[in-house]
Amino acid sequence: MSTLLETGMISAIGRKEYEKHYKNQKLSYYQAILGHCYSCCCGYQDGKEDCGIKECTLYPFMPYGEIAKNKPKRQNTQKQLENAKRLSTYKKK
Repeated sequence: MSTLLETGMISAIGRKEYEKHYKNQKLSYYQAILGHCYSCCCGYQDGKEDCGIKECTLYPFMPYGEIAKNKPKRQNTQKQLENAKRLSTYKKK
């Protein structure tokens, strides 16, 4: 592990997942992908940028890739909005 990783100076997406892998802790598939991208891009030491390796099978999941940036935001359904409104009334009590 690098000195920067040990000191906590790098805050890019995938750092926690890479540390979990290093400590032999269980990861989900998506966490493993984030950890792999973090490792492959050398901890994003040159900045949180797209790796540009579009041939990689994991590129669609790359946290700073073109696909992730252009992905539309998830919209809440009417039922979710109603539930959120109902929950907010309980929090006020």
